[in-house]
Amino acid sequence: MNDVNRPADWKHFDDFAAGIATNRLPTTKVLAGQTFKITLNGGRQIDLAFTSADTVAWGEGKDAGVDWYEALEVATDTVFINMTFAARPTEDEAFIVNTRSRRVLSVRERVRDAGEAPGEPRVAQTWLAGVLGDPSVAAEGV
Repeated sequence: MNDVNRPADWKHFDDFAAGIATNRLPTTKVLAGQTFKITLNGGRQIDLAFTSADTVAWGEGKDAGVDWYEALEVATDTVFINMTFAARPTEDEAFIVNTRSRRVLSVRERVRDAGEAPGEPRVAQTWLAGVLGDPSVAAEGV
């Protein structure tokens, strides 16, 4: 929609983004040098090697890459990890990992083509729970 047809009270995207990081938690380097093996319900297995404060080498089955990530410590023993994929610019994945309980939540997002799902949001999300480390050992906690 061009500005001529935009209602006066509608904001531009940049208006929403302004100041959005004001109260944001700082990123952390705590994962640099660590490796995670994550197994999600349904069988997805992801290996993550955090090679620096913002670079992760990942592997999932036959797919692998080295991409950008950022991590935030959101609670004791809990880190929020967001990854993007240079080879798949319409996708990203976030993991919330509790290293004490070994519980993991994955949120995988993909921007769909405009005609792919009429009437639905363009961003499709898949949420899966999982475990950090050996999947044959149950995670702790509720």
